[in-house]
Amino acid sequence: MSLNSLSKLTMHRVLRSAATKAHKSSVLRSVRCMSTEPTYTKFSNNKPTIEYAKDMPSSYAEMKHENIIQLCVEGSCGARVEALTRHIMAVDDVSYEEAKETLKEMDKTVHELMHLEYVPYHLGIGTAVVTGTAAFPLIFHRGTAEWFNEKFVTADVPEAADLETIWEVGGWTWGWMEPAIGQASFALLVLQFARSQMMKLGIKPYGNWMISRRSKRLVAMYPQYNSMFLEWFAESHSMYGNNPLHDD
Repeated sequence: MSLNSLSKLTMHRVLRSAATKAHKSSVLRSVRCMSTEPTYTKFSNNKPTIEYAKDMPSSYAEMKHENIIQLCVEGSCGARVEALTRHIMAVDDVSYEEAKETLKEMDKTVHELMHLEYVPYHLGIGTAVVTGTAAFPLIFHRGTAEWFNEKFVTADVPEAADLETIWEVGGWTWGWMEPAIGQASFALLVLQFARSQMMKLGIKPYGNWMISRRSKRLVAMYPQYNSMFLEWFAESHSMYGNNPLHDD
């Protein structure tokens, strides 16, 4: 047999082997698709069938990776917990339940300094409630208005006949209450404007800075995990009402 014929025979065998492997691979892919795709009808008369309805995920744990990541991007707290759980499973090679235990430790880390971080918000709420409530008697209650005037204002007190109703009392007290209330309202307005300009410049207000700091602290404590999942998890927490670890 000539060298040329031998080369052709060898090439023929190689091509045939490659074709056989490609065919097997195609068959395997088809089998996988057939095994994952449902065999029932999904919709009937533009409405879902019972079989299709039974296949709907009822928890984040039943969803596919793609769905979980999409929900994470959209800000779903439960999805972010699920994504981090699966990531811990992959990195540590542990079960779902063991990954949840690691999440509990992370949850403690996130809440560690939260009481201090939220002090400005508590002060703001307290100040708003106290001043907003106190404004009513200071303006409309005669006894409170007279006491406040004597201690802090020292304005002339009208005749008793001119202070018989809350409206007359309010007309008297408004002379010194209006500047204070007006200035406070203006200060809040310009602060709100300043905040919007800061955000346009990329300067984070306190709330965003606090969340960023919390995320960085969690990432520093768990460097073995992907920072994106850790940041999502940290950002999903708030002091009241939103604990994604308990809401999933």
